[in-house]
Amino acid sequence: MDSITSSLVESDSTMTTTAESTEFEGDHDDPADYVWDAADEILVSLEGDSISTDAAGAATDGGTIRLTQAGTYRITGTLDDGQIIVDTASEETVRLVLDDVDITCADSSPIYVASGEKVVVILEDGTQNTLTDGAEYDLVDAEEGEPNGVIFSKADLTIAGDGSLVVTGEYADGIVSKDGLIINGGDITVAAVDDAIRGTDYVVVKDGLVDVTAGAMGLKSTEFVLIEGGDITVDATGDAIHSDNSVAISDGSLLLATGDDAVHADVDLWVGGGTIDVTESYEGLESGTITIDDGDITIVASNDGLNAAGGVDGSGEVTADGTTADDTFSRRGNGGGGDAGATGDYYIYINGGTIVIESEGDGIDSNGYVTMTGGTVIIHGPTGTSGRAEGAIDYGWTFELSGGVLVAVDNGSRESKVVDSLVDQAAIRIVVDGVVSAGTLIHVETADGESVLTFESAKDFAAMSFSSPELEAGTEYNVYVDGTATGSDIGGLYDASAYEAGTLAFTIEAYN
Repeated sequence: MDSITSSLVESDSTMTTTAESTEFEGDHDDPADYVWDAADEILVSLEGDSISTDAAGAATDGGTIRLTQAGTYRITGTLDDGQIIVDTASEETVRLVLDDVDITCADSSPIYVASGEKVVVILEDGTQNTLTDGAEYDLVDAEEGEPNGVIFSKADLTIAGDGSLVVTGEYADGIVSKDGLIINGGDITVAAVDDAIRGTDYVVVKDGLVDVTAGAMGLKSTEFVLIEGGDITVDATGDAIHSDNSVAISDGSLLLATGDDAVHADVDLWVGGGTIDVTESYEGLESGTITIDDGDITIVASNDGLNAAGGVDGSGEVTADGTTADDTFSRRGNGGGGDAGATGDYYIYINGGTIVIESEGDGIDSNGYVTMTGGTVIIHGPTGTSGRAEGAIDYGWTFELSGGVLVAVDNGSRESKVVDSLVDQAAIRIVVDGVVSAGTLIHVETADGESVLTFESAKDFAAMSFSSPELEAGTEYNVYVDGTATGSDIGGLYDASAYEAGTLAFTIEAYN
């Protein structure tokens, strides 16, 4: 290892601004949606190029049926080229029980809700259901370009049950609600040339297996996206999860790969639990305000890991020439102490959880403020300079740290302050004349041999910042390199008792 020196940082700045949350007034979910009397079911049989049913008020025309009354319809069979239309003025629920259904509609939505209050699609236990559209539509409303999804609903829409559903959208979107959309069960696979799953008022995932592939965005809403459970896998060209307003993730498991943002909200993004694994992204989590209270988050990003900025996010939108629009969300800052692009209106709050970031741009980037009161944050930052200053941490005004564990390594190209204000917590910063190779163990312990850090970087680095409640300002610590670490690690951070000593490199004094 090349000679290592320490750089001690002091600050007198304090962040006092707090974030404002956006209220969600509730969804349309009702326990009664999932309970009905089997004796009241109305059978609809799909028979290739025709449909048979005794449903009152139902009109059939070849492979098309129009349901005009509320009720529970059990649908079974195959349509080679047909459509189920729900068109009712009733305020009662229309329930569609899909029982081994296979519907292809060459020129429109296989399931089209033209009007209604609420439609609940139940995937019958143990059944396999398939819905497929064509590459060209005969639009009902050419001005609005509707319908434009395999399942297209102008009413509140719920999908639930214990069966499977495969949706293939060759024209545009997969599953669309012009009102609210709830997924509360089922094994759902969606592949769409545009957005996979889209709601207007909200998209809420409560349960189920959801696997989507999208030519634009994975899950998208104009207002709210709420992830309350389920296992969600997204492979999208645009944002994997996107809201023009707010996203809230309280539970569930998310596996996200995207050419743009993994999770994007124009206004507010909150994580309070669950697991988020971003295997590929341009930026990981992006919003005007990001609040992380809990959860396990792993991010791989070709630019920033966490990005608090503002503007209009055009990413993932397919333009008239078939290309994907650029992300115009403002994201540039120069780090530490008020750069020219900072406005103070953007915030990252880290209060808990475990966050592991591997980024080619900034690991954490806020065009305003960063505050950390708890949790564990591990950043494997950029190794090159890419012609501009990129580091593990970048903020426009201040970064206040009062709790939690922070380990951040990068190329050392940004010489500005890493943590602007330490409140009742100490830190150390190590700067290298040269490069520390990926896989090198860095171990920090007290003079009495009490371990406070054992860390192995996934990337080469030239600078490391470390802060922990276990550090005491003014106390000297021994820094070791190499050695061995046993047991499991989280993002390269090992349990303190898992280290066998390597070479003592130097001592360093913690600062506050």
